[in-house]
Amino acid sequence: MWGIDLRGVIVIPVLEMREKKVVESTDILFERIFAFARKFKGQDPILSFSMQETRVSAVHGLIESIVGYLPKEAKERFEYAKQFKIKDVSKPGVTSIISISKKQETAGNPAAM
Repeated sequence: MWGIDLRGVIVIPVLEMREKKVVESTDILFERIFAFARKFKGQDPILSFSMQETRVSAVHGLIESIVGYLPKEAKERFEYAKQFKIKDVSKPGVTSIISISKKQETAGNPAAM
């Protein structure tokens, strides 16, 4: 009998994750899944993807926990440093200094819109 093997799946409660703000946006979540699928070379993609996302989430959680114990000045420095991470601003919901400054430039000039 032919069919889909459902013994090893990842159930992703997308709506719940979005409501709880566990993910920045569903677009970013699916882009991570598709990027992984495009690049993966190996025997068990489900296990590998699960481990990748678990590792990324655990590291992020650990960093946030450690930052929570830092003095105020160190937290401010860390927040400053986070502003220099590379972002894909082509996705909806991701803002950047460039897009904010463009909005400010065009706000008082209807011809520029």
